[in-house]
Amino acid sequence: MGRTLAIAMGVLVIIILSLCFLQAKWRMEDQIESRVHGALDNANGMMEKMLTECKVSTDDFAWSVEQAYRQNSSNPNLFYDLTRMFVEGHPNIDAVAIGFRPEAFSSQGRWFSPFTYRSADSLATVQLGNKNYEYHYMAWYQIPEMTGKPQWIDPYVGRDDRYVTSYSVPIYDASGKFLAVVECDIRLDALTARFDSLSIMPGAKNFMIASDGRFIVTTDPRFDGHTVYTAISLIPDSLSLVQGARDVQAGNSGMVTYKMGREKKRGYYAPMATTGWATATLCSEKDIFYSTAKFFQIMLLLTLLAVGLVAVLAYLIAKRFLKPLGQFATAAGEISKGDFAVDLPDSSHDDEVHQLHDAFDNMQLGLEKYMDEVKTVTASKERVEGELQIAHEIQMGMVPKIFPPYPDRKDIDIYATLTPAKEVGGDLYDFFIANEKLYFVIGDVSGKGVPASLVMAVARSMFRTLASNQEDPSKILTQMNDAMSDGNSSDMFVTIFGGVLDLKTGHVDYCNGGHNAPMIVGPKQGDAYYLDVVPNLPIGTIGGMPFQKQSIDIKPGTTIFMYTDGLTEAENEAKELYGEERLEALMKHEGLLSPREMVDDVMNSVHAHVRDAEQSDDLTILAVKYI
Repeated sequence: MGRTLAIAMGVLVIIILSLCFLQAKWRMEDQIESRVHGALDNANGMMEKMLTECKVSTDDFAWSVEQAYRQNSSNPNLFYDLTRMFVEGHPNIDAVAIGFRPEAFSSQGRWFSPFTYRSADSLATVQLGNKNYEYHYMAWYQIPEMTGKPQWIDPYVGRDDRYVTSYSVPIYDASGKFLAVVECDIRLDALTARFDSLSIMPGAKNFMIASDGRFIVTTDPRFDGHTVYTAISLIPDSLSLVQGARDVQAGNSGMVTYKMGREKKRGYYAPMATTGWATATLCSEKDIFYSTAKFFQIMLLLTLLAVGLVAVLAYLIAKRFLKPLGQFATAAGEISKGDFAVDLPDSSHDDEVHQLHDAFDNMQLGLEKYMDEVKTVTASKERVEGELQIAHEIQMGMVPKIFPPYPDRKDIDIYATLTPAKEVGGDLYDFFIANEKLYFVIGDVSGKGVPASLVMAVARSMFRTLASNQEDPSKILTQMNDAMSDGNSSDMFVTIFGGVLDLKTGHVDYCNGGHNAPMIVGPKQGDAYYLDVVPNLPIGTIGGMPFQKQSIDIKPGTTIFMYTDGLTEAENEAKELYGEERLEALMKHEGLLSPREMVDDVMNSVHAHVRDAEQSDDLTILAVKYI
């Protein structure tokens, strides 16, 4: 029996150790790939944070330039000051230019492009365009002009022969005619300084690749510094990298293998959503799997030793250890059922059975401690969930939720719904009647969750307070903006649309604060259109800014359909937006319905579009029908 047991245990040990090695190798490969892609994602996140800050700042600046031109188109010198103020306030941006269309200002001639850039420790402001620099033919000007959309421009040689990447935004005059391109520069050496800090794998070379397959930044000393290259073709034996470059251009992530001489290499790459660029790292398989090879050598040695020892000790094991092991197996089964106090077999000798007893005893104590910690964590989680549920109920209690809200009135019908993406959210709506006028508002706080819900509560309360003493919606929004901008250290803002409906005449005064334009749905089928609104700024951004009031007269049977961008930007699993066109097409068939029926139809349409995709943003609808 001892010989048979020795052979069986020897074979079993070999099988177990082989399986352990293979499992360890597979797991290590998975961990390495996860680690590399995680590092690339972190690198992308770091880079995209910097680029996104530039994008958001430039979008806001472009809007300010557009508004400044519409309000004062006769003073071109104003734009020199605007560029200088912008660069002073954004240390990550190297330069900014406003490239106006030819003859935009008759006094300036064909070229007028105020340009402010960093020079040493100071700023310089100049007029960029001239015969030697015809910016109207530059990529940073032409691409956004032709596409009508903001664009990231792939790196190029800029001022002082330094490589820069640009973000360009087209702007338009009051008639909708193309006016200029606002362009900001980020120097590549600023990206390089951050990229050099990456340490993804031992001996790895890191790259940043443009959308056309060129290297933007590299830590490989063979390419002599940080420059824009067409260098993929320069890597020896780089044929397999071509497919990786094509994947990068297609916005995919993945891994390619290739040989450099006799050495096997791996290249990992991941895209950046903001610019269409990608980060990549190239490393040797020898370096990647060095620890795996050492582990295999150790495992092989242990296997040979184990087989020899099994042959010698099998008989002793059979007589001395099998019985206690059976008892330990029984005890382990009881432990797995939750009986952590089960008695364990012990040995009077200082041998493996005694050590196994001590190990099981420590395991029992550890499991008891772990279960106590699990209970504590579970209780804490339940408490937090309970508090969030209370916060949700409090928030829902702040907005009107009884419909119809005025059942005795025959001149108005209202229905609204608010669906937060998390337990609490940042959307808001409110309405009330005073002096035969309906005051109404809808808004969307930047961000989600508890911080957004607090801002939502402040905005809603402020609207109620101000509207009770003021009938002009533009003045209400102006006062809200001034109050919320003062000391706004969190940089959160609220897009908002508010109005006052005269229930006797159907006259509506309204004011928009960076919010989606409502739809006006007439009483006839097919009578639906987006209300003309002046964008204005969201409230809480810049204090002291004026808000413009607008007016419209509506007929009985007309519905004002207001919503937040959680409706039109609702995504399905294919990342397709619900969209304004789909909403407009639906509204053309809704004119004869009540606000509740109208809102239900829209929500059913959104759910049919989204299907099983997770809700990404708060969704709020407020429908007011004048009867």
